[in-house]
Amino acid sequence: MLFCIGSGFCQAGRDLRLSSLASASLDLRPGFMLVGVKSQSLQDNLLVCAVDHRFLPDEQGSNALLGFLGNCVGCGQQGFRYFTEFANHINLKLSTQPKKQKHLKYHLYRNNSGVLARGAPICWRGHGNQVANASHSLTNYAEPVPPANPTPLNQAGPGKMSTTGKCLHLCFVTLMSLC
Repeated sequence: MLFCIGSGFCQAGRDLRLSSLASASLDLRPGFMLVGVKSQSLQDNLLVCAVDHRFLPDEQGSNALLGFLGNCVGCGQQGFRYFTEFANHINLKLSTQPKKQKHLKYHLYRNNSGVLARGAPICWRGHGNQVANASHSLTNYAEPVPPANPTPLNQAGPGKMSTTGKCLHLCFVTLMSLC
């Protein structure tokens, strides 16, 4: 039985908020990644979803297949082939152009304590020339990358941008303005 619950919950009534799922055990199919979805109605929280990695860009914002394939981590429903259909299932309010790039914002990872946390931003090509040309990388989640210059504002670690990118400051400022 399907029913509409509201922001933060899927149509089956399951909670999708990162704050609620941080310690939960989530089943993830091979080839899928956990992604943080930004919702207009939940400014201070992310929704958790599973997306086939082939439809996400690489570290340079390239090589993402067109289209979408996602699964609901709340109720377990699989095989959403259209982002609009998936957005309806997770009660995500869409603007006039329902593009996955506007809503799939962050990689999610489990930190050393096993808690699901927000990682590096997803670098979508075409969201500003600076972001499209940015060369930054995700760190290896198993081994944190040591900071190049250990100052409080320049630290690398699990799920954070490496400080070895060409334009870390420019990327950070640009990404923050997009959020």
